[in-house]
Amino acid sequence: MANQNFMKCQYDHCVYFKKTNNEDYIISILYVDDIFVKGLNMQDINILNNMLENYFSIKDLGDTK
Repeated sequence: MANQNFMKCQYDHCVYFKKTNNEDYIISILYVDDIFVKGLNMQDINILNNMLENYFSIKDLGDTK
């Protein structure tokens, strides 16, 4: 995450965030082998997913319920 300019939250080390080019934020929560991504711009989320696919075998389970 650090090589993609994400910052680790100082209060919870499972939370990473990044300010995007359009001044929004993308937030990623990591826990063991699960990841939750939240952002306003779907393009930013897709960029993160594509980057993660370069390192891991991932499966998109859709929206959180």
